[in-house]
Amino acid sequence: MKMSNWNINIGRVLKWMETTENDITKEAVAINAILTLAEGCTDEDALGTYWVSVRSIGGTHSDFPNARVGNPSSMPEDVALNVASVGSHIQTAFASIFDEVVAAVILPRGQGSRYDVAKAFGDAFADRAMSLMEKAYKAERWDGTLSESGVPSIALIEKEEPTE
Repeated sequence: MKMSNWNINIGRVLKWMETTENDITKEAVAINAILTLAEGCTDEDALGTYWVSVRSIGGTHSDFPNARVGNPSSMPEDVALNVASVGSHIQTAFASIFDEVVAAVILPRGQGSRYDVAKAFGDAFADRAMSLMEKAYKAERWDGTLSESGVPSIALIEKEEPTE
């Protein structure tokens, strides 16, 4: 596992450990022990092994963050970590409001179905938020930083006034 992916994935796991409402005391101790072992490691194979261990420990929880998949981001690592951190916050927030009423009226975009679990609902909004942040960064409407309270300062897209 590449060091940049390790940092992003572990950043998301640490945010999950801070924000989850599940009792993860045992998992947190085990994951922190693995992070201590991995500290200073630069061997990509070893990082992959550590990541498999972290994933197997936390993966039993439905709200455990998924590993990043796909091509690596062109954003700097600190910006990608900020995007992941906000995404984790959004996922937790939206998953926490999921209930029968929400499932009945908030539908996945473009699909003839419903969200069936809180995680899928939270993931959908987290994905949208992270996509918007990445677009804002690329369009130079966001500098990639977060405030002390973890809030991104993203400039709005200015709409052109219709001319008559």
